[in-house]
Amino acid sequence: MTNKSQRRGKGSGSVRARGANRWQIRYQGLPDEHGARKMQAETVNGSRSEAERVLRERAGQVESGNFVRKSTETVAEFMYRWLETYAATNTTPRTQQGYRGNVERYINPAIGQINLQALRPEHIQKMYAALLERNLSARTILHVHRVLSGALEKAVQWDLLARNPAKATTPPRPENEQMAMWGVDSIKGFSEAAQASSHRSYFELAILTGMRRSELSGLKWDAVDLGSGRLMVLNTLQRLNGRGLVDGRPKTPKSRRSIALSPN
Repeated sequence: MTNKSQRRGKGSGSVRARGANRWQIRYQGLPDEHGARKMQAETVNGSRSEAERVLRERAGQVESGNFVRKSTETVAEFMYRWLETYAATNTTPRTQQGYRGNVERYINPAIGQINLQALRPEHIQKMYAALLERNLSARTILHVHRVLSGALEKAVQWDLLARNPAKATTPPRPENEQMAMWGVDSIKGFSEAAQASSHRSYFELAILTGMRRSELSGLKWDAVDLGSGRLMVLNTLQRLNGRGLVDGRPKTPKSRRSIALSPN
């Protein structure tokens, strides 16, 4: 077998035999900050036609601007980097805690050891199937999918991936669940029982307004107008693992709202 490279035309790269069904392809990558193009080398296992196909694909990626430089970063390494950079500066502390839980409990144990650039839709789909076998709910797996897909979308924007493999997967679809609501008798029974508690005002305000626990805990007097009988939901207070009590703001504009108070 010859070791001579077979050139495919000026600027299009070359294919060189490296052993039985092993080929080295060489092609020009994207220009660096000085405008110089560096030759890229990559090993392809299979037939010569497969090596030539990969070479054409890489040349097309360079031409279209979709080429990404080779990286040894694993999925786990990237997910932690994404948590500590993007998520840390663009999401609330509670959301960050939820993202980290999904990464550490589900994503990294299943696919964290895979090279980020070698991640394929079938790896992700297999993870979803395994999580279903562990009796996780479809809604939990959908949350895992959203975290992973959002992170991989940043990997595309950061020129680490040419495309987002999570977009080619289908997580299980949660069933529509009807939220159970208390009836009048349950509300009256709870209110009566709460009268014996030192936190009865807190519980009564929760019943009358429907505010979340974090919103009730973060309520301050300057957000209450007893004259007009209204309060504004502007702050939150949450206990986060390792951080204690953390002040914050409601997650969405819709959550920042005005609530009417009953006369009592």
